[in-house]
Amino acid sequence: TKPLQVKAYDSNWQVVASKDFPLNYKKVRELSYFTDVDATHWAFDSIMTAAEEGILNGYLGKFSPNAPIKVQDFNKILANSYGQNEQIEKYAYPKGVTAFMKEMNFPYDNVGESNITRTQVAETIAASQGYNLEGDDAIKYLLVNGLSKGKDPKNISVANYDGKATLSRAEAVTFIANIKAVGAAEIAARPATPSDVTEIRAQYEEMFN
Repeated sequence: TKPLQVKAYDSNWQVVASKDFPLNYKKVRELSYFTDVDATHWAFDSIMTAAEEGILNGYLGKFSPNAPIKVQDFNKILANSYGQNEQIEKYAYPKGVTAFMKEMNFPYDNVGESNITRTQVAETIAASQGYNLEGDDAIKYLLVNGLSKGKDPKNISVANYDGKATLSRAEAVTFIANIKAVGAAEIAARPATPSDVTEIRAQYEEMFN
């Protein structure tokens, strides 16, 4: 990067002095769209990206990062992140989300109003990657593929994933960011039959036990 050069001119527009100032560019993302999220928040970058891309917005200037997210809303932001907006918007919300879930054979289309649990998230993410997995096997799939590190990155395990807990809005956009970073390039439908879990279980045992 070229330095910034400052010049001083006399009344005849002749250069009488000049000085170069080296530039130090640093990518900093400090300003938030929301009054309840600042740059110190652990999910700040994921929240800002979600807002910029219209994946998940706030309300009245607040994002409510700790609020639980519903099954249908998690599926909506998952679909939106993969460019499935038209599919979701074919029908009025939440009917469009339910139709999308049924078409993709994603689980829990019948309990869309419920707060989604972390196990349900694991099953939904696995489904979006082309697997039909349930419970701990879905969680293991996330852990061995780097789609989640659970709630204790230094001690990764099914137990520390905390599958029974509900998912917060901040956690939801973080999951989506992880999927986009290391998951499949395109969203997939869940297979009609359960997936073979032999390899997933073996990988989990090798990596974390």
